[in-house]
Amino acid sequence: MALPADITQGEVFQVCDELMQSGTWVTNKVVHKTLGRGSLSTVNKYTKLWQQKYLESLHQEGEDQGIAAPKAVMDIAGQIYEVALEQAFAQAKRDFEGREQALAEERQKIEQVRVEAIDKVDQADRALISERAAREQIQNSLNNEREASAKLSDKLRTALDELVSLSEIHKNLQTTLTNTQAEQEDERRQAAEALSKEQKRSDALERQLTARYEEEAARTREAIANVKRLEHELKTAQARIDSQTEHLLKAERERAEISASAAGLRVDVEALQQDKEQLIRKLETCTAQLDAANQERASLAGELKATVSELGRARADLEAQTQRASEAAAAVEALARELKKKTRTQKA
Repeated sequence: MALPADITQGEVFQVCDELMQSGTWVTNKVVHKTLGRGSLSTVNKYTKLWQQKYLESLHQEGEDQGIAAPKAVMDIAGQIYEVALEQAFAQAKRDFEGREQALAEERQKIEQVRVEAIDKVDQADRALISERAAREQIQNSLNNEREASAKLSDKLRTALDELVSLSEIHKNLQTTLTNTQAEQEDERRQAAEALSKEQKRSDALERQLTARYEEEAARTREAIANVKRLEHELKTAQARIDSQTEHLLKAERERAEISASAAGLRVDVEALQQDKEQLIRKLETCTAQLDAANQERASLAGELKATVSELGRARADLEAQTQRASEAAAAVEALARELKKKTRTQKA
């Protein structure tokens, strides 16, 4: 793609003449802005040349009319013109540099606020990661608890099988005691039925616990309450089993081994209950950490809102500074027009 041709001397002179006729102060910046293209160095060169020719034309016009000013006066006028241009350019440059410095300071403040916000978000993310790790640990502990419950159920089934086997042996040994055998058989049947009911109930409770463990974290406290209730029912069931076991021990010596097994089961249940209590305490700690993380997020949102408000105020200050710069440029142009009027007055 071909580059556009640079501006010519004639184009610059034409723009300068139009600006002078309209009463606008002829400066490099105004000429370049009016043209809308070309390099600034080229505009500066041709504008300075036009200014020299304009002063020469004024001198020549004065000579033609017999009122020409001395060359020294014209040189001073040219110097005043150039000084005014330099001062206007220097003032515009200072205003621009002031705005640039203010913008740089605002950018630095914004960057600092952004870095602080990122750090706080990273801290919140790390807290959430720690919370997830704690939840995974609790879930693993709950899985271990379910496995222990399954083992306990297996032990209860084994004990029931042993009880049935011992009941058969006892029935063969007590063939001569028909009256006592009838009562003992009835007791064994009731005990077996009670154990079967308790086993079914324990299985149902285990399924219920498994379903509740898969629910959302928001219902964890409710699940803990259900676990406590189920533990109470398990204790009650265990107490019933122990009562029936003690009743059978009084009738037959062969039940001693079953009593020992039942005692071992009670120890396992107590250990399981202790593990559950530890899990409950860990879960409460994780819940407190989650609440703290939510509070920190809310605080971070407030700080971000304050930052947005501060950026709005900074933008308003920047617009005010821009307005003041525009007013200063207007004042310079007014001063130039006044100088031009005085020149014409002196010429007249």
